[in-house]
Amino acid sequence: MTPPIRRVHFSLHFERDFDRFTQVASCLYPTHSVALPFLDRDTWDRLSSRGSAVLQRWGHLRILASDLVIVLIGAQTYARPLVRQEIATAVEKRRPIFGIELAGMKNSDGSVDSGKSQSPFDFVMSSEQRTFKSFPWLDSLQSKITIRTWIDEFTIGRPTLGVNRGNAR
Repeated sequence: MTPPIRRVHFSLHFERDFDRFTQVASCLYPTHSVALPFLDRDTWDRLSSRGSAVLQRWGHLRILASDLVIVLIGAQTYARPLVRQEIATAVEKRRPIFGIELAGMKNSDGSVDSGKSQSPFDFVMSSEQRTFKSFPWLDSLQSKITIRTWIDEFTIGRPTLGVNRGNAR
């Protein structure tokens, strides 16, 4: 039996880590999960030009429509108010959530974040309320396998809010 397609929302520092996001997302498609419609730079620019309230509402709606939230943890992600808000929303709405550490991963200009980045999870919830897992980015082949495993692990036994393969469009 084919596992259900999971709808994944990615939370990230868009301006800085968009190129890394595309690498991570490409590990999932087309065979495993379906992200809510991919966000491109033009859409991001249009939304962000309308203000932070519009971005917060957009993130909230995407999390409501998702089965899982993956936070991409780059060198400056922890300081992004929108990422912190999306983590809080995911917790409030009881969505499974985990992080992928982007240290060592190249972006399109070849720059690399070295060393482990500060986790945005540390700024949202105290350790008594919830613990969060994050995993290092490996290389695209290894990560392709492991990200799919993590998604299955975090969503096992949970009904999908997304579409099943039989009626995917």
